[in-house]
Amino acid sequence: MKFTVRKVEMKPELNTNMMQERYDFAKRYLKFKGWKITVVIDEKWFTEQKNSTKRIELPKGHISKTPLKCFGPKSKDGGPAQLTKVMYLAAISCKGKIGNYQLKFEERTRETKSGNVVKAGVDSKFLLPFWKKIAAASSKTLVLKEGDEMFLQMDRASCHFTKLTEEELKKVGFTVIKQPPRSPDFNMLDAFLFPTLERECEKKGAVAREEIVATVRSVWAKVTAEECKKAHKRILRNMERAIDLKGGNFTTKAGDFSEL
Repeated sequence: MKFTVRKVEMKPELNTNMMQERYDFAKRYLKFKGWKITVVIDEKWFTEQKNSTKRIELPKGHISKTPLKCFGPKSKDGGPAQLTKVMYLAAISCKGKIGNYQLKFEERTRETKSGNVVKAGVDSKFLLPFWKKIAAASSKTLVLKEGDEMFLQMDRASCHFTKLTEEELKKVGFTVIKQPPRSPDFNMLDAFLFPTLERECEKKGAVAREEIVATVRSVWAKVTAEECKKAHKRILRNMERAIDLKGGNFTTKAGDFSEL
Protein backbone atom coordinates (compact mmCIF):
# COMPACT_ATOMS: atom_id res chain seq x y z
CA MET A 1 0.00 0.00 0.00
CA LYS A 2 3.14 2.21 -0.14
CA PHE A 3 2.95 3.34 3.47
CA THR A 4 6.11 4.67 5.12
CA VAL A 5 6.69 3.70 8.77
CA ARG A 6 8.79 6.18 10.69
CA LYS A 7 10.14 5.95 14.23
CA VAL A 8 9.06 8.79 16.51
CA GLU A 9 11.99 10.06 18.61
CA MET A 10 11.09 11.59 21.94
CA LYS A 11 13.18 14.26 23.67
CA PRO A 12 12.44 15.77 27.08
CA GLU A 13 11.48 19.42 26.67
CA LEU A 14 13.43 21.75 28.94
CA ASN A 15 12.70 25.28 30.08
CA THR A 16 15.26 27.77 31.38
CA ASN A 17 14.92 26.68 35.03
CA MET A 18 15.31 22.99 34.13
CA MET A 19 18.43 23.75 32.10
CA GLN A 20 19.90 25.62 35.04
CA GLU A 21 19.16 22.70 37.39
CA ARG A 22 20.78 20.26 34.95
CA TYR A 23 23.84 22.48 34.68
CA ASP A 24 24.16 22.89 38.46
CA PHE A 25 23.73 19.14 39.04
CA ALA A 26 26.35 18.25 36.43
CA LYS A 27 28.84 20.77 37.84
CA ARG A 28 28.30 19.49 41.38
CA TYR A 29 28.37 15.76 40.70
CA LEU A 30 30.73 15.36 37.73
CA LYS A 31 33.67 14.87 40.09
CA PHE A 32 31.67 13.64 43.07
CA LYS A 33 33.85 11.39 45.24
CA GLY A 34 30.88 9.48 46.62
CA TRP A 35 29.81 7.68 43.44
CA LYS A 36 31.40 4.43 44.66
CA ILE A 37 28.95 4.39 47.57
CA THR A 38 25.93 5.66 45.62
CA VAL A 39 22.90 3.62 44.56
CA VAL A 40 20.73 4.72 41.63
CA ILE A 41 17.06 3.70 41.64
CA ASP A 42 14.09 4.13 39.35
CA GLU A 43 10.80 2.49 38.43
CA LYS A 44 10.03 1.00 35.03
CA TRP A 45 6.68 -0.24 33.79
CA PHE A 46 5.57 -2.30 30.83
CA THR A 47 2.06 -2.89 29.53
CA GLU A 48 0.77 -6.12 28.08
CA GLN A 49 0.24 -4.20 24.87
CA LYS A 50 2.76 -1.39 24.60
CA ASN A 51 1.66 1.74 22.78
CA SER A 52 3.50 2.05 19.46
CA THR A 53 6.14 4.76 18.98
CA LYS A 54 5.72 4.57 15.22
CA ARG A 55 3.38 6.51 12.94
CA ILE A 56 2.09 5.65 9.50
CA GLU A 57 2.58 8.19 6.74
CA LEU A 58 0.34 8.15 3.68
CA PRO A 59 1.92 8.24 0.22
CA LYS A 60 2.51 11.78 -1.07
CA GLY A 61 -0.61 13.30 -2.60
CA HIS A 62 -2.88 10.58 -1.25
CA ILE A 63 -6.05 11.66 0.53
CA SER A 64 -7.78 9.05 2.65
CA LYS A 65 -11.56 8.95 2.25
CA THR A 66 -12.00 7.29 5.63
CA PRO A 67 -10.11 8.00 8.85
CA LEU A 68 -7.41 5.55 9.91
CA LYS A 69 -8.44 3.62 13.01
CA CYS A 70 -6.23 2.43 15.84
CA PHE A 71 -7.24 -0.82 17.47
CA GLY A 72 -6.34 -1.40 21.11
CA PRO A 73 -7.56 -3.87 23.72
CA LYS A 74 -11.30 -3.80 24.45
CA SER A 75 -13.16 -4.26 27.70
CA LYS A 76 -16.19 -6.56 28.04
CA ASP A 77 -18.57 -3.72 27.21
CA GLY A 78 -16.71 -2.93 23.98
CA GLY A 79 -14.96 0.22 25.24
CA PRO A 80 -11.21 0.70 25.58
CA ALA A 81 -9.69 -1.48 28.30
CA GLN A 82 -7.24 -0.35 30.97
CA LEU A 83 -3.89 -1.84 30.00
CA THR A 84 -2.35 -4.13 32.62
CA LYS A 85 0.98 -2.85 33.92
CA VAL A 86 4.01 -4.89 34.91
CA MET A 87 6.18 -2.63 37.05
CA TYR A 88 9.66 -2.91 38.56
CA LEU A 89 11.82 -0.98 40.98
CA ALA A 90 15.48 -1.42 40.05
CA ALA A 91 18.62 -0.43 41.94
CA ILE A 92 22.12 -0.29 40.50
CA SER A 93 25.54 1.23 41.25
CA CYS A 94 28.89 1.72 39.54
CA LYS A 95 30.06 -1.28 41.60
CA GLY A 96 27.38 -3.60 40.23
CA LYS A 97 23.67 -4.35 40.32
CA ILE A 98 21.84 -4.09 43.64
CA GLY A 99 18.31 -5.42 43.17
CA ASN A 100 15.32 -5.68 40.87
CA TYR A 101 11.89 -5.85 42.51
CA GLN A 102 8.55 -6.48 40.83
CA LEU A 103 5.91 -4.10 42.21
CA LYS A 104 2.64 -6.00 42.56
CA PHE A 105 0.32 -3.12 43.33
CA GLU A 106 -2.77 -4.05 41.30
CA GLU A 107 -5.02 -4.94 44.26
CA ARG A 108 -4.10 -1.93 46.41
CA THR A 109 -6.85 0.52 47.26
CA ARG A 110 -7.27 3.61 49.43
CA GLU A 111 -10.19 5.58 50.75
CA THR A 112 -10.58 9.20 49.66
CA LYS A 113 -11.74 12.04 51.92
CA SER A 114 -15.21 11.67 50.44
CA GLY A 115 -15.30 8.00 51.42
CA ASN A 116 -14.83 6.54 47.95
CA VAL A 117 -12.50 3.56 47.52
CA VAL A 118 -10.05 4.01 44.63
CA LYS A 119 -6.93 2.25 43.38
CA ALA A 120 -3.88 3.33 45.35
CA GLY A 121 -1.15 2.46 42.85
CA VAL A 122 2.51 2.92 43.75
CA ASP A 123 2.76 5.48 46.52
CA SER A 124 5.22 6.15 49.34
CA LYS A 125 3.43 3.77 51.70
CA PHE A 126 3.68 0.92 49.19
CA LEU A 127 7.41 1.57 48.60
CA LEU A 128 8.23 1.72 52.33
CA PRO A 129 9.49 -1.89 52.77
CA PHE A 130 11.65 -1.73 49.64
CA TRP A 131 14.02 0.91 51.03
CA LYS A 132 15.18 -1.44 53.76
CA LYS A 133 15.70 -4.24 51.21
CA ILE A 134 17.72 -1.96 48.93
CA ALA A 135 19.86 -0.70 51.83
CA ALA A 136 20.63 -4.27 52.94
CA ALA A 137 21.50 -5.36 49.39
CA SER A 138 23.60 -2.22 48.84
CA SER A 139 25.77 -2.88 51.88
CA LYS A 140 26.76 -6.22 50.32
CA THR A 141 27.69 -4.72 46.92
CA LEU A 142 29.28 -1.41 47.93
CA VAL A 143 32.67 -1.33 49.64
CA LEU A 144 31.86 0.65 52.78
CA LYS A 145 34.33 1.90 55.35
CA GLU A 146 33.45 2.59 58.95
CA GLY A 147 31.49 5.83 59.14
CA ASP A 148 30.60 5.88 55.43
CA GLU A 149 27.12 7.05 54.51
CA MET A 150 25.34 5.64 51.46
CA PHE A 151 23.89 7.93 48.84
CA LEU A 152 20.70 7.27 46.89
CA GLN A 153 20.07 8.97 43.54
CA MET A 154 16.45 9.11 42.41
CA ASP A 155 14.17 11.24 40.26
CA ARG A 156 11.48 13.57 41.54
CA ALA A 157 8.51 11.22 41.45
CA SER A 158 6.02 12.30 44.11
CA CYS A 159 6.28 8.97 45.96
CA HIS A 160 10.04 9.53 46.41
CA PHE A 161 9.77 12.76 48.34
CA THR A 162 7.15 12.44 51.03
CA LYS A 163 7.84 12.82 54.74
CA LEU A 164 7.29 9.07 55.16
CA THR A 165 9.90 8.22 52.50
CA GLU A 166 12.42 10.74 53.79
CA GLU A 167 12.18 9.38 57.35
CA GLU A 168 12.62 5.77 56.20
CA LEU A 169 15.58 6.56 53.92
CA LYS A 170 17.31 8.35 56.77
CA LYS A 171 16.59 5.43 59.10
CA VAL A 172 18.14 2.85 56.74
CA GLY A 173 21.23 5.01 56.16
CA PHE A 174 20.69 6.80 52.84
CA THR A 175 21.48 10.41 51.97
CA VAL A 176 19.39 11.43 48.96
CA ILE A 177 20.74 12.88 45.71
CA LYS A 178 17.81 14.54 43.95
CA GLN A 179 18.05 14.11 40.19
CA PRO A 180 17.14 17.19 38.11
CA PRO A 181 13.82 17.04 36.23
CA ARG A 182 13.67 15.47 32.77
CA SER A 183 17.23 14.18 32.92
CA PRO A 184 17.21 10.48 32.00
CA ASP A 185 20.75 10.94 30.64
CA PHE A 186 21.99 11.34 34.23
CA ASN A 187 20.52 8.02 35.39
CA MET A 188 22.15 4.66 34.57
CA LEU A 189 18.80 2.87 34.60
CA ASP A 190 16.97 5.29 32.31
CA ALA A 191 19.89 5.66 29.92
CA PHE A 192 21.05 2.05 29.68
CA LEU A 193 19.29 -0.78 31.51
CA PHE A 194 15.71 0.20 30.71
CA PRO A 195 16.34 0.70 26.95
CA THR A 196 17.95 -2.75 26.95
CA LEU A 197 14.86 -4.25 28.58
CA GLU A 198 12.57 -2.56 26.05
CA ARG A 199 14.63 -3.81 23.11
CA GLU A 200 14.66 -7.37 24.44
CA CYS A 201 10.90 -7.35 25.01
CA GLU A 202 10.38 -6.04 21.49
CA LYS A 203 12.83 -8.55 20.00
CA LYS A 204 11.15 -11.49 21.76
CA GLY A 205 7.64 -10.18 21.19
CA ALA A 206 7.03 -10.20 24.94
CA VAL A 207 3.58 -8.70 25.54
CA ALA A 208 1.92 -11.10 28.01
CA ARG A 209 2.76 -10.67 31.68
CA GLU A 210 4.65 -13.98 31.97
CA GLU A 211 6.72 -13.15 28.86
CA ILE A 212 7.65 -9.69 30.16
CA VAL A 213 8.63 -11.09 33.58
CA ALA A 214 10.78 -13.81 31.97
CA THR A 215 12.53 -11.29 29.71
CA VAL A 216 13.27 -8.89 32.57
CA ARG A 217 14.74 -11.73 34.65
CA SER A 218 16.87 -12.87 31.71
CA VAL A 219 18.34 -9.40 31.04
CA TRP A 220 18.90 -8.67 34.74
CA ALA A 221 20.79 -11.95 35.21
CA LYS A 222 23.25 -10.95 32.47
CA VAL A 223 24.11 -7.49 33.88
CA THR A 224 27.73 -7.54 35.08
CA ALA A 225 29.72 -5.28 37.38
CA GLU A 226 31.91 -4.28 34.43
CA GLU A 227 28.87 -3.12 32.44
CA CYS A 228 27.68 -1.09 35.43
CA LYS A 229 31.09 0.58 35.63
CA LYS A 230 31.02 1.44 31.92
CA ALA A 231 27.44 2.75 32.20
CA HIS A 232 28.51 5.06 35.03
CA LYS A 233 31.40 6.42 32.95
CA ARG A 234 28.97 7.13 30.12
CA ILE A 235 26.73 9.04 32.54
CA LEU A 236 29.69 11.20 33.55
CA ARG A 237 30.34 11.94 29.87
CA ASN A 238 26.67 12.94 29.56
CA MET A 239 27.21 15.39 32.42
CA GLU A 240 30.25 16.84 30.66
CA ARG A 241 28.12 17.33 27.55
CA ALA A 242 25.37 18.99 29.60
CA ILE A 243 27.92 21.43 31.05
CA ASP A 244 29.12 22.28 27.53
CA LEU A 245 25.50 22.93 26.53
CA LYS A 246 24.84 25.00 29.68
CA GLY A 247 22.28 22.41 30.77
CA GLY A 248 20.90 22.03 27.25
CA ASN A 249 18.66 19.32 25.95
CA PHE A 250 19.42 15.62 26.19
CA THR A 251 21.33 14.91 22.99
CA THR A 252 23.03 11.64 23.87
CA LYS A 253 21.02 8.80 22.34
CA ALA A 254 19.64 6.30 24.85
CA GLY A 255 22.04 3.41 24.94
CA ASP A 256 22.18 -0.27 25.62
CA PHE A 257 24.52 -2.32 27.78
CA SER A 258 25.72 -4.07 24.63
CA GLU A 259 26.82 -0.69 23.19
CA LEU A 260 28.93 0.50 26.12
